[in-house]
Amino acid sequence: MSSTVLEHSTRPYTAWILCLVCLLFTLPVSSAPEESSMPVKAPRKIIELIAGSYTSGDSRGVYRFGYNTQTQSFSQPTLLTEMKNPSFGALRKDATRMYFVEEGRAGQVRSFGKSAENTSITEINALSSQGEHPCYVSLSPNEQHLAVANYSSGNVAVFKLNADGALVEDPTVLQHKGHGPNTERQKGPHAHWAQWDPQARFLYAVDLGTDEVIAYPFNPSSGHIGTGFTALKADPGSGPRHMVFHPTHNWAYLINELTNQIVFATRDRDGRLKTVQQISTLPDDFEGPSQGAHIAINNAGTRLYSSNRGHDSITVFEIANNGKLKTIQHIATQGHWPRFFLLLEDDRLLLVANERSNNVVALQVNAQGMLGRTGQSININQPTFMSTFSSTVVH
Repeated sequence: MSSTVLEHSTRPYTAWILCLVCLLFTLPVSSAPEESSMPVKAPRKIIELIAGSYTSGDSRGVYRFGYNTQTQSFSQPTLLTEMKNPSFGALRKDATRMYFVEEGRAGQVRSFGKSAENTSITEINALSSQGEHPCYVSLSPNEQHLAVANYSSGNVAVFKLNADGALVEDPTVLQHKGHGPNTERQKGPHAHWAQWDPQARFLYAVDLGTDEVIAYPFNPSSGHIGTGFTALKADPGSGPRHMVFHPTHNWAYLINELTNQIVFATRDRDGRLKTVQQISTLPDDFEGPSQGAHIAINNAGTRLYSSNRGHDSITVFEIANNGKLKTIQHIATQGHWPRFFLLLEDDRLLLVANERSNNVVALQVNAQGMLGRTGQSININQPTFMSTFSSTVVH
């Protein structure tokens, strides 16, 4: 073949290759998606925090303290307000009003307003919780109502709130009935959690004593509460304690205190819950005594966390696209009896309140939602609840 014939026969292929190369260089370059379930916001430099506690020992009430994310260190706690057994609380989104229970035989709920300087709180008023040993309190989505779960008397009281944050007298009282098979823990009803669904169509109450989740139809405009019904009947003797709603799907996750299980349930339009999966919070080889306590879910709805009192750990679950759970981590809480934990995912932290070892421990949250040690701990006597104290973001 002559050189002239060869030149003409290869020219179309050479031109095609050159065009392809040019096209590749002019296409926009896209990076591979990150395998991350956590937000990319920069953490706050200083996080202002409060902790409730039991006051049978050295504690005197609600304490204020801070955490510096740059130095990875706590500031020493100072007493914010003196009260008896403020075991749980709820704060408005802007943190200007806060509510604490006084857990005792004659239960109380107290409302507070915060100073303009963001340094102290002043009591607005206090009322009976309408029951014994209140252990949980929550605000409605529009922050115009407050629900209190009274453990020993097995009822829920729903208060209206004035514009100044004061509790209005004569709340609606929702009395539970029944018992469970555990003769030591379930002789009668024990309301342990009460909270509205994100759409405020129902007020849900979790009862450890009767093994059920009760739903009360709710009208957010009028505050009217309808007749309750059993939204979910848990396994006998399971002792359900706390529940959390998925941020983007009509799913709910319930932690059972007595059987150390998480129940994944779908949520129907009529408010009823249907069990899809039950999964243990404990490692397969653990045989000691333990009790499930708190539960939380990240904003993306891809990770769920629960605490184990006895095994003294936090369990991390992966949430699949169909809502089912897969255990991906158990990590020690570096203390005893983790009654509560506070997930601060924007700050890449999870703070654990170890009630019986009298300490709050900081765990790091990585980009995949897994937990790691920071080595940071602070002494607070019998901590039972935590929240951020300020809505101000300081970077």
